[in-house]
Amino acid sequence: GADVQAAYLNQASVKAGADVLVSSSILHSQILSGGRVVCKKGHIIGGKVEAHKGVETNDIGNLHYTRTLICIGDFQRAADREAEIHREMDILGNSLSKLKVVCHKLNMKKESEEGLSVKEKVIYGKSLSTEKSLQEKIDGLSGELSHLKNSNSDVHLTAKGRIFPNTQISFGKYCKPVPTTLQQTKFFLSDGEILSIPL
Repeated sequence: GADVQAAYLNQASVKAGADVLVSSSILHSQILSGGRVVCKKGHIIGGKVEAHKGVETNDIGNLHYTRTLICIGDFQRAADREAEIHREMDILGNSLSKLKVVCHKLNMKKESEEGLSVKEKVIYGKSLSTEKSLQEKIDGLSGELSHLKNSNSDVHLTAKGRIFPNTQISFGKYCKPVPTTLQQTKFFLSDGEILSIPL
């Protein structure tokens, strides 16, 4: 997807596959970004801003405590895919276990005086090939799982100015309301908890 660039957004509805870059403010808008939302010089006031890779802004909310929602990360898609990978790995793991038993039996017979018949040799060769293929699939899924777990590890919300009360920050299913005005703060998710540190 392409970036969306604008001087300001007011009561806008924007959906971008990549970053949303706004030079001044985002007011009472609905923003969905597959990348980051960057609004460094202005404010995000009202509406809902969703960004899969993070948000950088100056102020969030205002002195009137306008309700403002900030949603960070693509946690639901990652969680769905993670569950799907675990299901696939279980199925492949069961098949691999059964196949290893067959290969072991045929290998024992191959090493014995009796040896393998022509038909058994074909089955043994195919079984070894399938075993290797299944293991490669499991390794590939395991790599994807590891990548997924790290894909949201660096997403964060950075506000270089103030964050006013009635702002709600969420990372996937985890939500954090802002009860008091905060200054120059970075929010991130760590072990299922939204943490904040001063910039």
